[in-house]
Amino acid sequence: RNNNQGRQDDTKEAITKRIELFHTFTEPVIDYFRKNGLLIEVDGERSIEEIQKEIIEKLEKNGK
Repeated sequence: RNNNQGRQDDTKEAITKRIELFHTFTEPVIDYFRKNGLLIEVDGERSIEEIQKEIIEKLEKNGK
């Protein structure tokens, strides 16, 4: 797909629905894992190498 084009369903209504579904179904799962100390968060706004290094370090620290 051309980088200048979005998804075919990138309408305001479709985007609103995807956000609504995230809040309804995904957010509670994230909250559950966070509250139970099972969520490992990483900053995904860096290079792949930096992200991979952080993931490995956090997994080793948590004995996973």
